Amino acid sequence: SSDVCSSDLTVARLLGHEGVVESVAFVSIGGVEHVVTGSADCNVKIWDLSGTTRTTCQHDAGVVRLVVRS
Repeated sequence: SSDVCSSDLTVARLLGHEGVVESVAFVSIGGVEHVVTGSADCNVKIWDLSGTTRTTCQHDAGVVRLVVRS
């Protein structure tokens, strides 16, 4: 049997944060799946599944947790 957690499969690479990504969440926006990331660079980014950044929200401090409601 194959364990997806131990594989070397890369589904998508999200490039754009300048710091360590501390949090990742998945959310449906308007029926379309997105990825939300929070980073030590003080930014939260919303990405589509192709890896394109859709929105960046800047904060005063690094983002270590995300709570996402759709």
